[in-house]
Amino acid sequence: MTRRARRLATAVALLVAALFVGRWTANFLAERWWAATISPAAVSAVTRWKLLGLALDGIAITTAACWFALQAVVVARAIASVQVARQVGNLQLRETIPTRLLLLGAVVTGILLGVVTGAGAREWRAPVALAWQGVTYGVHDPLMHEDVGVYVSRLPLWDVAHGFAVLLAVLGLCVVLMLYAGIGAIRREKSELVVHPYARRHVGLLMVVVAWVISVGYLLAPYHFLTTPGPPISPEGAMTRIRAAQLMAGVAIGVGLLSLLWIRRGRHALLAGAWSVMAIGALVERIVVPALTAQASAPAGSDIVLRKFDALAWGITLATATVPTDTIPPAAAIWDRAVMARFVAGNGGSLLAATQASLNTPRGMVPAWLVATSVRGDSSRVDILAIPDGQTVTSGPPVSLRPAGNPATRLAWHSVEQARLIPNGPAWRGVPTGVEIGGVFRRTLLAWARQAAGMLIQSSQERIDWHLDPAERAAALLPMASWLSPNIAMVRDQPLWVVQGLIPLDGFPLAQRAVWRGEISGGLVPGFVATMDPATGATQVYLDPGADSTAAAWARFSHGLVEPAADLPAELRRNLTYPGPLLETQLGVLESSEWALGRRPGRLDVAGSPERSMPAWNDPTQPVWQSAFQDPDRRTLTALVTAQRTGGAPSLRIARYNGAISASENAGELQQLWGRMLPLMHLRDSSGAAGDTVETGPVHWYLGSGPLAAWQNSYSIPAEGPPVLLWISTALGTTIGGGRSVADAWHSVMVGNAENLQAPATDEAATLRQARLWMFRADSALARGDLTAFGRAIEELRSVLKP
Repeated sequence: MTRRARRLATAVALLVAALFVGRWTANFLAERWWAATISPAAVSAVTRWKLLGLALDGIAITTAACWFALQAVVVARAIASVQVARQVGNLQLRETIPTRLLLLGAVVTGILLGVVTGAGAREWRAPVALAWQGVTYGVHDPLMHEDVGVYVSRLPLWDVAHGFAVLLAVLGLCVVLMLYAGIGAIRREKSELVVHPYARRHVGLLMVVVAWVISVGYLLAPYHFLTTPGPPISPEGAMTRIRAAQLMAGVAIGVGLLSLLWIRRGRHALLAGAWSVMAIGALVERIVVPALTAQASAPAGSDIVLRKFDALAWGITLATATVPTDTIPPAAAIWDRAVMARFVAGNGGSLLAATQASLNTPRGMVPAWLVATSVRGDSSRVDILAIPDGQTVTSGPPVSLRPAGNPATRLAWHSVEQARLIPNGPAWRGVPTGVEIGGVFRRTLLAWARQAAGMLIQSSQERIDWHLDPAERAAALLPMASWLSPNIAMVRDQPLWVVQGLIPLDGFPLAQRAVWRGEISGGLVPGFVATMDPATGATQVYLDPGADSTAAAWARFSHGLVEPAADLPAELRRNLTYPGPLLETQLGVLESSEWALGRRPGRLDVAGSPERSMPAWNDPTQPVWQSAFQDPDRRTLTALVTAQRTGGAPSLRIARYNGAISASENAGELQQLWGRMLPLMHLRDSSGAAGDTVETGPVHWYLGSGPLAAWQNSYSIPAEGPPVLLWISTALGTTIGGGRSVADAWHSVMVGNAENLQAPATDEAATLRQARLWMFRADSALARGDLTAFGRAIEELRSVLKP
């Protein structure tokens, strides 16, 4: 290489390095300036996270570069000389490459391999920071007798460090073998492998390192055994697998010692035999031992232990399920988020958030939906509507509440004319208070960091802001959490975006695994609650009232950014909703055999399955989510799971259904009965004739003091305009009915139950109606092979027809 070429290569390398360093510096300074507009604690949290990533990248790249450079230099020193051929005219001349150039090439090669291998170590920030803080649960696993916090905070760091060590050792060995083979230090002569003594010492030492790194992996294997899902086995079987892993750790150490002996004696058969024994042992430990121990049955009471660890890992807090005194639900839910989206679209807007809330009105506490909307074409205005649940206008669409003092023509409960924060907001915008643009240097750094050329033409007197999506804003402050879509809340008559952050757990002993946002997770627990003012962007982050030890450790890491849960405003705490995505994941865990609840009807067994939980109300002041479980074989209702926040903390209530007399055994059969009702059939025909489509919501259940109650809402969706509540189908015990309003729908079945259950069925029409119902249930039970339900239905039919 000529001197000019070397200078050009050096200049290009320096330019690339300057671009990387400059971009990181610009991002670092821009994020600090942005965090300074929130609070000093935000500056500290953002700075610590950025510098931790820089430190890990630097340590990993430096370690890898030194390791690979050392191996390359050792190989280069084994080369006596290297000659290259040059053609000068008709003559071919050979020139010897100086040793210093060989060493320089080895160092450069090592640095390049180190950069490729060590880059990206910033992704290790979460396990490093969590292990730094430490987590203690006070609960120990039954086999290793370690605190659960060891698996949550330390094991991920051990895995990261071990994986990096394996990568360096194996890749270093492969590179060295290729280099020695290239220079002839390792070659075949007369069908024999010949290894130069210098190369044998180097390769042998690397094999020792590889073997001992493998032994460390086997020492970690017992921890991974407890964090890997599998069928329950006996303690003896579990200890057999743990002892097998520990035995293999000893074998790996022995193989390392035999590799040292190979360096001295050079007997290839000794080396091949040692590594072959370890390979065979690894197959036995991974395949044979698990197959043998899988036959050992789990001990009695193991389901109780598994449920305990599932509850810890997935934030499942069970509360006592009390039987309500009401026969029908005190507040029937007729709206959901999908209907709210259609309602907003029918009024010319776009849905931003729809949140259940209990509103204080002159008529008392009213169950309602707070709906945040944006006007099409105007990304700076947010309207908040209050839609009472269980109420409609005379023609059927949702009714909108209006606070006292507002004009009767105004639809919105509250409006933010110049909103700074909005879901899916712009990348950045000019704001009255924000980050100063300053001079040319500061302006260039901001534009470079945000990749926004428009910042270069902003006036120096203006300010700018970014992270304008509430979830993105929360993630910029606390990236270790998984932030959900924002909800809307009214606190002291002012709207606030409320974003809930969940903490994914990489490893958790004896707990099930589930897919969370495309990745396998060992657990998911409530972490933080962030509130943001849509107009000013003011942000506060609180510890979730249901947070566990892991979330508390991350709060300590933030150094004051996360405020205690006790500081959460009382009005917000009362209306804080249960995180829906967390509930969907928890319900998937509850479908396992150790919980013995059954399965959710209609749930798809694929990732990204639709939500099967539905909004409901325990009373006008308590929004809840509800999901039904049924026996997968008999397809009969088995339990109702209700999710709500009690005192701000998430809790689940499981009410098991004992199979009492009802109109149907499951939701599908009940929908068939409702679909045959003449009033609903006529309404569907009328809607279809008008060009509208009819859609039905999920089946809601209610286990009260009386018979099992159920209802389903039917909506008429016009081509233009808001949706209309078409019909509410209801069932109470063996009576089905319905109506155009909540009161009419429940009145129809309350009267029917009084006639059919409390009085003898002497009327021929009532007798015929009951006989048809029990005959339908008998046919349905026989079709699905449920002979118990079939016999019960036949007995009821006989009692109805008996004179």
